[in-house]
Amino acid sequence: MGGKKIKSFNLLLNTVILSHGLNHVLQLVLPTLLPTLILEFEISNYTAGLLVACFLLPYSLLQIPFGYLSDRKGRKKILVVGIFLYSLGTLLCGLSQNIMQLGIYQFIAGVGGASYHPIGIPLASLAVEKGRRGQAMGFHQTGGAIGAFIAPLVSASIAIFLGWRYSFMFLSIFGFVLGLFIWTRMNPH
Repeated sequence: MGGKKIKSFNLLLNTVILSHGLNHVLQLVLPTLLPTLILEFEISNYTAGLLVACFLLPYSLLQIPFGYLSDRKGRKKILVVGIFLYSLGTLLCGLSQNIMQLGIYQFIAGVGGASYHPIGIPLASLAVEKGRRGQAMGFHQTGGAIGAFIAPLVSASIAIFLGWRYSFMFLSIFGFVLGLFIWTRMNPH
């Protein structure tokens, strides 16, 4: 395997790891901010739970269709569409004026977020030779766990200093940038 090919595979693996981390960052903004949202919108814990379910329903049910689509339409295309949709839904959450809008935008974010895992895992496997796939999966999973770790710290800090809306809006920017990078620079097979 030539040096250029190794570098492109390392870039692919690092991009997949970063994408996994971002997936978990965006997923955990809402749960981190729930206490603030309960006070701001004067909702019950039950309604707050429904708000979380607005994200989790499409996130859980659409991974199989996204896996099917990525096999037929191409991983890169589906991954980029998913990241942009996830980021758009997250951005719109920051612009929500009521709990209904927040629920709808969380649903949109959940649809986009559902695209990652059925695409990211095959890409992580594809990025390395057969004898290093376990190690690649370890790095991939670590990326997601680091995203889950930093999400509450970053989103809560932003909310404290700028307000909860900025947590959604600021973190969505990373998704747009990553999606644009993947679209213009990556060539996953």
